[in-house]
Formats: sequence, C-alpha cells, structure tokens
Amino acid sequence: MPLDARKLDHLKVVSARTWMGRQKTMMFVTQSSNTFSAVPCTVLFRSQTLLDLEIPNRNGLPAHQRYDALLVAPMTTNFAGVAYIADTASSTPAAILGARKYQVLETVPGGMLPGGTHITAYLRHFV
Repeated sequence: MPLDARKLDHLKVVSARTWMGRQKTMMFVTQSSNTFSAVPCTVLFRSQTLLDLEIPNRNGLPAHQRYDALLVAPMTTNFAGVAYIADTASSTPAAILGARKYQVLETVPGGMLPGGTHITAYLRHFV
C-alpha cells in the first residue's frame, strides 16, 4: 500500500508523540586534531540488561552480548567523527569526565518514511 501525504503526516505526528517524555540529553564528544568538543543531542537511550553467561543460548553455545546500550536519535543527528558519547546533560569537562562513556559500534537508519525517521545506534560501554 503506497504512502500518500496524509499517511506520511500521520506517521510524523505519531513518531513525534512517541518521543515525548522519553528523551534524554547526552553529549556527543568529537575530536578534531587535539581538541575535543561536546555537542548535546536529545535521544532515546536504553541500557541493555546483562546476560547470565552461564546459561547457553538456543544453539547450546555460551551467551554473548552484542552491545551494551541502544540509542535512537533523530535522522538529522550526525555521527561522523564522534569519539564517544557521554551520559550527561552538562557540557562541562568535569561532568563529561565523570560520566559513563559509550563507543558507537554501528549506526542503522530506520523508519517507515522514505529516507528513514531515526537512526538506531548500538553502543559499547568504555571500561
């Protein structure tokens, strides 16, 4: 079934409504030469639960976790040059140093509209 203008508008309204009240501000830290800069970005963030590694998966192999956190960002978010993502809303150096940091493993555009409506990023926690 093709998407006409009315359906596209409805999808935009519904997707904007799902973001309300679930947003979190995180700092995207980029590096240019020897200078780090932090850019705030409003995202949906979900930390994944830890697996019990002693319980095997369906194939009888040890369970493993592909990523530590899942992040959903607007389609306009630029992930190019992001060194890491800090779990803080403050852009002060002390807040960024004290926050949990995540490495971007993979970014995948998604959504029903042509070109996508959001970007899903898989993150790994810095130890």
